[in-house]
Amino acid sequence: QFALEDVTHPDRFYDGAILNDGTTWRLQSEINNTKLIGIFGVLALGDVYGYYRLKDLWYSKETTKFHTLEFHDDGRKYQLMDKYGHGLHAYFVSDLTTKAYRWAGVSGNESILYGSLTGWLWMLQIEMFDGFFVEWGFSWGDLLANTAGAGFSALNQLYPDVFGGLQPKISYQTSDALKNHTYLNGSKDPIDDYEGMTFWLGINPYHYLPSTVQDDVPVWLRPLGLAVGYSAEG
Repeated sequence: QFALEDVTHPDRFYDGAILNDGTTWRLQSEINNTKLIGIFGVLALGDVYGYYRLKDLWYSKETTKFHTLEFHDDGRKYQLMDKYGHGLHAYFVSDLTTKAYRWAGVSGNESILYGSLTGWLWMLQIEMFDGFFVEWGFSWGDLLANTAGAGFSALNQLYPDVFGGLQPKISYQTSDALKNHTYLNGSKDPIDDYEGMTFWLGINPYHYLPSTVQDDVPVWLRPLGLAVGYSAEG
């Protein structure tokens, strides 16, 4: 098995190494077409489900010609909570599809490239839809957040010694604003409940300790760390 301390060193990504996410690092792709078709099928089903989910929540409103939002005003509208949400969504889709591509036999470097691109395109389609609605518009800020999220997923895996100990997370508890229906924009679903969300960056100190010190840290303590969070009200 590819030990946890080994994945902190990119030069140990040798051909056939088993990463601690269970996937195999390959220098050359050995595609399993059945697995790859299965991945695309799951993505397509998720995309269709997501569209109809958003159609019920958002995409029943008035449409217009494609337009963009003013960058500064867009950034202030939700106290950046929507931007953190976009970035985290892009990160998780990129991270998951990267691992899925490796599982299907795609080479290590290509899996990271295609996974990050998949996460970025997944979110881009939402921006394109938004651009045709009067209430919203194409958001350059959202696009920037999507790029940051997909890019951070790539950095996590390309440079695990530097970024491998950092993990974006989210926690959620239904807010009073949603319970009492006091959102000014009429939000009625957890996906819009920004006051109930907290976005976190988890930091694992063990990951950054010298290898000579790591050996002395109890196994139960190694996964534990600290997290810095961001939330907003009003």
